[in-house]
Amino acid sequence: MRFLQRVRSSRTRLRDAAALEVAAADMERRRCLDEYHVAASELDDLVAAARQRLQAAQSSSDLFSIEKDMQTLRSAVQHAEKEYLAADRHVQGKADVLHDRERELRATERMMEKLAEMEAKSRDRLEQRVADDLAGSRRSRESLG
Repeated sequence: MRFLQRVRSSRTRLRDAAALEVAAADMERRRCLDEYHVAASELDDLVAAARQRLQAAQSSSDLFSIEKDMQTLRSAVQHAEKEYLAADRHVQGKADVLHDRERELRATERMMEKLAEMEAKSRDRLEQRVADDLAGSRRSRESLG
């Protein structure tokens, strides 16, 4: 039983560590999602301001500047989206590990429960044998006496 208690303790620590990794990965995923929203918002603001900038443009270099700014923000949005998707996959992987650790812990706890039940049944049988032996010895003393 002590061995199973040590196994349960180890598996509990592994499960807790996996839960911490999931939480950390989820925080990173949220940070990436926030970056994506910020980049998308900046792009939307630039698109909204593009009309005024186009009207105020006086040369082709002004138009190229507008296009460069748009392309830079589009790239930032695409990069933020890729980072978010990678972070999401990372969270899923960590969640799968956590699920495995929880399953292992539950299996250990079930083994401990079964072992405790078996020990209790064994104790009960032993107690019953002792009680039967005592009752049998009383009967034999009574029949002799």
